[in-house]
Amino acid sequence: MGKIENITEKATTNVLYNNKKGLLSRADIIDELTNSDKLKINLGINDEEIVTQSIQSASYDLTPTIIAMSSKLGMLETVYKVDSVYSNSFYIYVKPKDTVLIISNELIALPNNIMGYVTSRVSNVVNGFGHISTTVDPNWQGALLIALSNPSNHSLKVKVGITTKKDIHNQYSISDEQNALASLTLHYVCTHEYDLMSASVYKNMRVDLLESIKYDNKHGIKSYFRTKFHFKRRKFTEYFFDYIRANEKNMRTPEGWSDFLDEFSKVTPKLNTINEPRAIDFVITETRLQRIICFINEHNKAFTVGLITCIITGLFFLYKQNIIDFNIFSKIIEWILN
Repeated sequence: MGKIENITEKATTNVLYNNKKGLLSRADIIDELTNSDKLKINLGINDEEIVTQSIQSASYDLTPTIIAMSSKLGMLETVYKVDSVYSNSFYIYVKPKDTVLIISNELIALPNNIMGYVTSRVSNVVNGFGHISTTVDPNWQGALLIALSNPSNHSLKVKVGITTKKDIHNQYSISDEQNALASLTLHYVCTHEYDLMSASVYKNMRVDLLESIKYDNKHGIKSYFRTKFHFKRRKFTEYFFDYIRANEKNMRTPEGWSDFLDEFSKVTPKLNTINEPRAIDFVITETRLQRIICFINEHNKAFTVGLITCIITGLFFLYKQNIIDFNIFSKIIEWILN
């Protein structure tokens, strides 16, 4: 992102600019984005207002694309579209005991005197997700890869993508409320010992990590059958990597990143002259049955407790009617509870 224009809230310039230390506040972040032209947060073309809205008192709210790779399966998670005529919004499910690697919507560029911490949002932790803790080195350039773990015994829902809403002219625009996934805090480093070579070790959005856990790098009978069973997810994964390989050089430009977000975050359809697959082809629009399945996924513990209660009640009724004796009744109850 270039310099942010027309921002009414101006940051106070620090007199000791060359000796800045500590955590960047909202004013510091805006000051760096506006004046230094070194710190950049890119959400595509004409993104200044959206970026400014995501800046909090002393942090930035990172938002997710629909690209979320399961570390267990090595494939992208299935993306569901909310069935609504007024907006486009999407979500995924993180399976129990699994970790997904999610690419941020934001393309970040840090100067050599600023580093970052990516940490969890409380709203995600209280819903059952594990804590996030990672760093972003000075001179980093690219999207961020955020690991989101589910240590619980049931699936957890995550809103992903850029939510858009339909206006009175039937045109979609970006909604004011976006899906904050994690918090990025920025800190000045005490000495500027970093050069551009320190950022060249890692690729944009850590594609090297995504490739290392990809399904075709996993071995064993379970991995083999998972690959055969999750056919659509495997095709979605291949489509994503093909897109990256074909557009790698352009994705660090505002125009190239806008195209990436249109494809993998806004998930906007485009007219193709030839019949080629698109990311939208792999998105599932929720149905009534899908909503019921999602509800059961979110509340499977309550359903399990209810089912067990019904079974025990039925067995107790059979016992009272002398249909089964007490020994059979007690053994079945013991087996259920164990």
